Amino acid sequence: MFSEFLAGAYVLVFLFAKAFPALVQPPMSYLTSFFLVRDPLTLVLYLFTIVFFVRRLEQKIGTQKFIIAYALAGIVGNLGLFHIGAISAETMGAEAAIMGILGIVVALHPYEIVFEELVPVPAIAAAAFLIIVKFMLENSVDIIPLLVGMMLGYLWKPRIEHPRPPKPQGPAWRR
Repeated sequence: MFSEFLAGAYVLVFLFAKAFPALVQPPMSYLTSFFLVRDPLTLVLYLFTIVFFVRRLEQKIGTQKFIIAYALAGIVGNLGLFHIGAISAETMGAEAAIMGILGIVVALHPYEIVFEELVPVPAIAAAAFLIIVKFMLENSVDIIPLLVGMMLGYLWKPRIEHPRPPKPQGPAWRR
């Protein structure tokens, strides 16, 4: 599964970024920024998120859609950072991609319980909490990948076919 690769990539990029600063400089930063985290606490948080949250989503939507969503959310987040002039890979890292994945869960299953091993909350409440924290602590650029994820989730949501009422037989005035 891609989520297991993702966990390994987070750890490797975190460890090697300190030893090899070229990994976080352009042009390598365009690839490594999807896996780069700021500090050990954020790394542990993302690994926890992958184990208890991301793997379940990947099983539901499939690996191919998951990779597309992760990459698209990461790209959109990086474009948002370039737009405001914060081009350092460490300012965003994997946050955009994780926010995009959360957006998909909110669109597909807004009332599904997430983080049930720690604090069981509905996905929509977790997203609202993250949005409030992001607005209070940092710039709000990584809200855009959350919206991209919600859009993808809406597009990938299975449509419910409602049965059509039977057509009346003959003219309606004859009944």
